[in-house]
Amino acid sequence: MTSAIATQRDEDREFTLQRIRVAISRVRLIAEELVEIGMALKTDRISSSDAVEWAAYVAPGCLDTVADTMEVGQ
Repeated sequence: MTSAIATQRDEDREFTLQRIRVAISRVRLIAEELVEIGMALKTDRISSSDAVEWAAYVAPGCLDTVADTMEVGQ
């Protein structure tokens, strides 16, 4: 019985590690896309409003968090 419990814990741990790896990959992809948005805005390929809309689609709530933080600091 102890062996079965240990095996289940190992399987749970492996599954959790896999989920974390996927999350890390997703975060990296989001970061790269945000860099692309910034470059497109910087080189006038898109407008500020398009950049905000795109960023909100790619990373929902992230720009709001920055804006809220800036308002608190004023």
